[in-house]
Amino acid sequence: MHLHWFVPSFGDEARLGDLSTAVPPSLAHLTAVAQAAEAAGFEAMLVPAGEACHDGWIVAATLAQHTTTIKFLVAFRPGFVNPPVAARMAASLDRLSGGRLLLNVVTGGHPAELAKDGDVDVDHDARYRRTEEFLDVVLRSWHEQGWDHQGEFFSVRGGGIAQRPKSVPHPKIYLGGASEPAMLAAARYADVYLMWGEPVERMADRAARAKAMAADLGRSIEVGTRFQVVCRETDDEARAAAEDIVSSIDPAYGERLRRHADRTDSVGQSRQNELRAVAEDDWLGPTLWNGFARARLGASVALVGSGASIKATLDRYVDAGIDTFILSGYRHDHEATRVGRHLMPLLGDRQPLPV
Repeated sequence: MHLHWFVPSFGDEARLGDLSTAVPPSLAHLTAVAQAAEAAGFEAMLVPAGEACHDGWIVAATLAQHTTTIKFLVAFRPGFVNPPVAARMAASLDRLSGGRLLLNVVTGGHPAELAKDGDVDVDHDARYRRTEEFLDVVLRSWHEQGWDHQGEFFSVRGGGIAQRPKSVPHPKIYLGGASEPAMLAAARYADVYLMWGEPVERMADRAARAKAMAADLGRSIEVGTRFQVVCRETDDEARAAAEDIVSSIDPAYGERLRRHADRTDSVGQSRQNELRAVAEDDWLGPTLWNGFARARLGASVALVGSGASIKATLDRYVDAGIDTFILSGYRHDHEATRVGRHLMPLLGDRQPLPV
C-alpha cells in the first residue's frame, strides 16, 4: 500500500468557507505541510496544477530543499511546454532532488480554465491524442539520442537530452481519467492509473480493466485513487470533525459550484457529480462521506473515521487491485499529523507520532 499526501499550493483552511481559518500558500506554510507529511510517513505529495495554484515545478523544487525523503508528484498539463523541454525540466528536478520526482499528467479539466492558459479549441479526445504523443516524445528524450519525430502536435529534430533522470528507468508516470481515451493512454504510457475516489464497487471493474488493457500491450500498471480524509481517534470524533469542516459553507456557493461542475467535459467529474445524487445525507458507506462536494470540485469523497476504520476501508480497495492512495485533509499540516498518529502505525513498521 502506497500513501501520498497533498500540497495545498492554492491555500489552506481548517474550516471551509470560514476566512478566519484561511492560510495563504506561503513558503512557510507549504514547508510545514511537507515536513508534517514526511514526518507522518507519507511516500510522496501531489503538487496540483490549476489556475489558482503556484507553479508545480517551482513548488516541488523549493520544497525538495526543505525535506529529505518524501517525493513530489508534480501535476502538469501536456501541450503548454514542448515535450523535449518538459523532459529536461523533469530530469533536472529528479537529479537535483536525489530521485524524488514523480509525474502526474493532467490531460483535461474545465474547458474555460484550459482556455485561460491558451489551450483553445482542442476537444476532449484530441487532448488525449496530444497526451500520448507528448509522453512518447518525453520518453524518447530520456532514453534515446539523435532521433526525429513528426506528429500531429509536435515536431523534433535530433532529439535527446544530456542530463538523464536519476530515477531508474525514469520518474514514475501517473495518468488519470475515466474516459476510454484516458484509459488507453494510461495503458500505453503510465506506470500508475489514477481514479478519483468512489465506493469500491464502482471502481473494482475499472481497476481490473486498466490492468488488463496494459497487459494486452505487454505492460503492467498499478492503480491509484484520490480521497479526502478526516482521521481521528474514534469514528464519532471523525464524523463530528467532518461536519465542522463544512459548517460555514454558504449554500448559495454550493449551488454555483454544482452549476459549474455540470459544464465540464470531464468524465471523472461527471462520475463525481453522480455520487451527489446517490449519497444519503452525504454518506456513501460507513466511512465514505461526500460532504466536501458542497464546497469543492474534483476529488470530494472523504475517508472519515478512526485509523482502524479507515485502514479496513483501504484494505477493501487493495483487495480490488487499488493500492496507491493520494490523501488530503484540512488543514493539511494538522491532518497529515493526525493520519501519522492514528492510521500509519496500523500499516506496518511505521511508528506512531507523539501526541
